[in-house]
Amino acid sequence: MTKRLSAALLVFLPAFAYAEGNCPARDSTAITRVFDQGIALNEEFKKSVSSKDQATYQALRKQVEHLNVERVMPCVERAQGILSVRDERELAYKLLQLVVSYENSADETISYSLGMIFGVNPQVLENGLSRFGSVERKVVAARLEVGWLNAKVKFKKNVIADRERRLQKLRSSNE
Repeated sequence: MTKRLSAALLVFLPAFAYAEGNCPARDSTAITRVFDQGIALNEEFKKSVSSKDQATYQALRKQVEHLNVERVMPCVERAQGILSVRDERELAYKLLQLVVSYENSADETISYSLGMIFGVNPQVLENGLSRFGSVERKVVAARLEVGWLNAKVKFKKNVIADRERRLQKLRSSNE
């Protein structure tokens, strides 16, 4: 029995540490600063992709990966927790700016977090989206749709039906 418990802890402990242990920010303002750092570094990295300077590209890639694992993604999950219970417009707006900047990222943490927020508190994302132009709204809508596909299994049928209607409205407003 003890060996099984130890094995289970070894499997789940890294996921728990990722979600809770690394976001240094405890409040929305501090999370916003982490997102600003992530956006700035990611934008610098995206510019380096077309550069012929491979050393700079590789260095920036490592920095982005490290910052994402150590701070940005854990803070995305913390923002998910906050935005699921409170309407903090500036935090939601900054999260959506992060989504737009991270269009190049394959990490599903952002999409899933958007889906979970959308399931619990869709208005906070809808309000944030109203501050973006059509190109940015399309980027966010695409990530939200992927996240909602993965998150909706956690919600009741009436919530799913409502969110599907809201997504359809979002899609039609982006066409």
